Amino acid sequence: MESPIQYQIREDGIAVVTFDLPGEKVNKLTSLVMESFSQCINEISGNQAVQAIIIRSAKPGVFIAGADIREIEGIRDPKIGEELARKGQIILDRLESLPIPVIAAVDGVCLGGGMELALACHYRVISDSEKTVLGQPEVKLGIIPGFGGTQRLPRLVGIQKALEMILTGKNIYPKKALKIGLADDMAPKEVLMEAAVKFAGSVMGPSWKRPSGMHRKRNLMETLLETTSTGRKFLFRQARVQTLKQSQGHYPAPLKALEAMEQGFLLGMEHGLEIEARFLGEMAVTEVSKNLIRVFYLQEEFKKDPGVADAGVLPLPVRKVGVLGAGVMGGGIAELFAEKEIPVRMKDIHTDAVAGGLRAAYKVLSKKKAKRIISQTEMNRKFGMISGATDYTGFRHVDL
Repeated sequence: MESPIQYQIREDGIAVVTFDLPGEKVNKLTSLVMESFSQCINEISGNQAVQAIIIRSAKPGVFIAGADIREIEGIRDPKIGEELARKGQIILDRLESLPIPVIAAVDGVCLGGGMELALACHYRVISDSEKTVLGQPEVKLGIIPGFGGTQRLPRLVGIQKALEMILTGKNIYPKKALKIGLADDMAPKEVLMEAAVKFAGSVMGPSWKRPSGMHRKRNLMETLLETTSTGRKFLFRQARVQTLKQSQGHYPAPLKALEAMEQGFLLGMEHGLEIEARFLGEMAVTEVSKNLIRVFYLQEEFKKDPGVADAGVLPLPVRKVGVLGAGVMGGGIAELFAEKEIPVRMKDIHTDAVAGGLRAAYKVLSKKKAKRIISQTEMNRKFGMISGATDYTGFRHVDL
């Protein structure tokens, strides 16, 4: 079988490690992939000519999608789950402890185990592509991060932001990732490797020191709450209350993730990793996790369903859309098409309803801008794709 990981050493001393899992559309951290990665680290670390490492993906729009869900689904013994987590942690610990800078060049999906691998790198240079998302969505599968995510993420972006990411499984987009210190630099995907090489060149050399802690300055509130034992105790207590309120005690994984994070600050990262691995094993065998994984598979199958029995039937191109009925629902539908850069024309019998549809679409786009998913320029362009009327003008050439 062709190796899922290849590397080459450039003349400038930068080793470029490329993930490319054969026969798969996405990169996954299967046990075999992790073994291959471990061997790669051994070979590169023994080469004195290497002064820095860049880790990238050959998959379009995907860095590393996460661990292998099939492997997680197959865990029936908590000890097996704990052992798998510990093996992954040891490999990423070795990556982090290398005496040369390691940069993750992230374009596209970087979730779960992929996020944890990026966290074990010393720096992260990401693309500004709309496909680039970073996150720890493990709780959505009834488990917790198992390769060090509960320990490295709060130390990098702060406890409050890490709690939000890990306990909800929400994704982070490029601009916000840069703002909160999850990313160190951002570039267009077309020149991502050039940006990563330039970044590596700026940090590598005999004077390089391994970075630790947050890569940005804490604000006053973060300083008060996150650098003192009293403040941290308050944060974890409040997070526990909110988590129980939202889950009603039906989903144990968020509470276990929270506990692993808290214990890591109380006892140190080494103990925190041990606790994380043990909790991963415990959560992987629960019925909650097995059911959530089944739901995940159903959602993935639904995405692939073309909606027709004949696989030879291909969809017609949609270049312009008409929406009958504006208001909140019409505006929401219009925004979805505008998001894909497709012009939309809304019609309603009253101008107030048309105005309501425009407001609804603008509100959705504004929220995306506030979350730094899109820029002000992108928001203006997408909103400009939407128009409205009280008659059928503009509907003559719609495709849908």
